Amino acid sequence: MTREEKLQIINNAVEYYKNSTDPNDSIKKVSKQFGIGQETLSKYLKEKGIAIKSQVHNSSKSNKLNTISDELKSKQGNMSKSQFKQYLIDLAIEEYIHTSIYERSIPKLSDKYGLNRKTITKYLKERNIEITNTHGKVPFNEEFFDNINTEEKAYWLGFLYADGYISSKDFRIGLSISIKDIEHLEKYGKSLNYSKGMNIVTSHQFGSKDVRNKNGEIIQMCRTVITNEHMWKALNSKGCMPNKSLILKFPEESIFSSKDLIKHFIRGYVDGDGTLGVYPHSKTNPNLEASLLIVGTKPFLEGIQKYLGIEGFLMQKPNCNELTYRLGYSTKKAEKVAEFLYKDSTIYLERKYNIYTTKFAALKSGKNGES
Repeated sequence: MTREEKLQIINNAVEYYKNSTDPNDSIKKVSKQFGIGQETLSKYLKEKGIAIKSQVHNSSKSNKLNTISDELKSKQGNMSKSQFKQYLIDLAIEEYIHTSIYERSIPKLSDKYGLNRKTITKYLKERNIEITNTHGKVPFNEEFFDNINTEEKAYWLGFLYADGYISSKDFRIGLSISIKDIEHLEKYGKSLNYSKGMNIVTSHQFGSKDVRNKNGEIIQMCRTVITNEHMWKALNSKGCMPNKSLILKFPEESIFSSKDLIKHFIRGYVDGDGTLGVYPHSKTNPNLEASLLIVGTKPFLEGIQKYLGIEGFLMQKPNCNELTYRLGYSTKKAEKVAEFLYKDSTIYLERKYNIYTTKFAALKSGKNGES
């Protein structure tokens, strides 16, 4: 492992520790998860000014409940009635967040902390925490990204690297794409084994802003959001983390069970943040040629280029921040990269796959198009 690769793992561990809200994510636990020494992690946390969190030491789930019970008794005598109630509310909400989406239960929390169910619901809504319908849970495979050992898992990890949204709190994982690709979002739900179909909403806004294409026209988007601590942690440990657009790095080969799976990861990323097309060479030269462009951070694109073993044009993307770059391939190189990524693949974005199978193959016919 090179020094640069080791630093990437350390930085991923630091980011994970910094963003984790789980009190049980100790230095020891995170160090083991990322395969680095405890002293190393502590050193880099201190260098970046990140406080070491105090840990809750409990030998078992049973002991943890006993500790909480003892704590409640001791706190009650030191607080006013309203203060103690707020303390119980905060504990209930914290437990709700850290409980698996399939096991969350407001009635159980109500009984445990002696709170009205409506009170817990009210505070969950005020803090913008998604409330799980306990009578209509939709199970899915929350362990999907634990081991990247199939083409499907590698592909969706790459797609989330490109178009995914990983929150810095509340364990939310969002995915938003153009409405014309809504079937692809449905594929994502099927891959995660959603038993009743994934909840997909459509909108022309991202947050409070309209989403526009390169011509300034408002476009419809479709998106889905999952709140799941286990899956959030699995993605974080594999480099897909909060605020990733400006710090994204190419993942370590070690997260894949086989090096061959990396091409499926790259295809997922290209389907999210890449462009395939056939265009005239220039305004004065009408001859058509293939083009494949990928947008991302410089370190990430350098990782793609290194894996492909094909040198492209790597440059800062115009009209973007200084950390956003573009890796471009044209003519025969574009065709070669596209064939490597898409040939014999079983999962892909239909729109871009069709460009590879039709427009790239029909260069001599004079047809052109874009993704």
